[in-house]
Parts: sequence; structure tokens; C-alpha cells
Amino acid sequence: MEKLLLLFDVDGTLTRNNKEHHDAFSYAFKDVYHTDTEIDPNDTVGMTDSGIITTTLEKLGIPKDYIDENIESCMD
Repeated sequence: MEKLLLLFDVDGTLTRNNKEHHDAFSYAFKDVYHTDTEIDPNDTVGMTDSGIITTTLEKLGIPKDYIDENIESCMD
């Protein structure tokens, strides 16, 4: 018997990039981490929100412990 796997992308963030999604991250980065940056759609497709936050901010040199301390506020 052949197995079938169905995946659902309810909000579309795993399969397509949208401006609102990028704008929300930019706003949160500025509000919580006081940095003016955007997510790179080529580096973040299929990632969780926490993964996107961590990856983007670590590239800017923000320490992982500082990212982790504030990640809940950023996701809110």
C-alpha cells in the first residue's frame, strides 16, 4: 500500500511571500530590537517565525541570548 502525505499551508507563509508578512517582521524588529532591517525572502521560505527572527538578527550580529530573551515580544 502506497502512503500519502498531505501538507497544509493555511496562511500561505510557507509557499509564498507577501508584503504584509515582511512588513510585520520589519515593524517587530524595529520595535523590539531597535534595528531597521527586513527579512530576506530567499533565506526564510519554509522557516518558522522564530527561525526567521533568529536567522535575520544573528546575521546583524545581535547576540543569540538577547534574541532569545526578547523573541516572545517580537512574535507578539
